[in-house]
Amino acid sequence: TLACAIISYPLAYLQTRATFWRQNLLSGLLLLPLVLPPFVGAIGLRRMLAKYGTLNQILMNIGLVDPAQPIDFLDQCRFFGVVLVMVMHFYPLLYLNIAAAISNIDPSLLESSKSLGNTPWQTFRRVILPMSSPGLIAGGSLVFIGAFTDLGTPLIFGYQETVARQIYALANEQT
Repeated sequence: TLACAIISYPLAYLQTRATFWRQNLLSGLLLLPLVLPPFVGAIGLRRMLAKYGTLNQILMNIGLVDPAQPIDFLDQCRFFGVVLVMVMHFYPLLYLNIAAAISNIDPSLLESSKSLGNTPWQTFRRVILPMSSPGLIAGGSLVFIGAFTDLGTPLIFGYQETVARQIYALANEQT
């Protein structure tokens, strides 16, 4: 949830408070992970990080890794892989909530802060962050629940003892 917030908040702030070229295109691309199932990202990342996957092949071609002993990222960094896939899948939920909260802040509050002599950082800290905290909490709750109940991503990376897996096993248990 924290990693999603670190990614989502700056993107939402940029999308709602700035105007730039191809802003609509970026908005659509930011929501693309909502369409893809988490299995796709998990399988893709697992293939890239495999012992003879894309990342190791690149490192071998450059000469940084010995072809006889490639790095086993999935053995050493499985948890990082699961977190990365979940962050990439769930950040749009948090992004949408934060963007809605920031865009609904009354512009007169920002002008008042500016007229009182506050710097942009002080305005962010004293006005924007407190006013957007309901969106941050709502989106963070959705991300936390989604990550907590994700069944496929941990299974693809070899984590068998997760809460979602145990619930699934109990639901399918023959009595």
